[in-house]
Amino acid sequence: MIADNRGAWIVTAPGANVLFGGAPVEEFGSGGIELDATAPSSPTGVRILAQIPNLYGPGFTGQMTYYDTPAGGKVFAAGAFTLAGSVWEADVEPVVERLWTEMSTG
Repeated sequence: MIADNRGAWIVTAPGANVLFGGAPVEEFGSGGIELDATAPSSPTGVRILAQIPNLYGPGFTGQMTYYDTPAGGKVFAAGAFTLAGSVWEADVEPVVERLWTEMSTG
């Protein structure tokens, strides 16, 4: 789906501390244009860190996810195509910095 829809990320899970460093963040940045979400086929243990509810209408919610693989890999999905374009925004930059730290340490 392509549209001009955008919305703030809403933090949804205690597991989001991976990115938010325990800070009381409830909402940050903006995402949209395209969305990704979990499905029944999503890996076991995937955590929904934040989401943009109903971005393209009821039930079309973008979900930011993170999980560790059994082999020790770390997988992050932004959930919306525009996260990279927001990386230098004041409320998004520290989230991306913590993500990079989390994913680059053993």
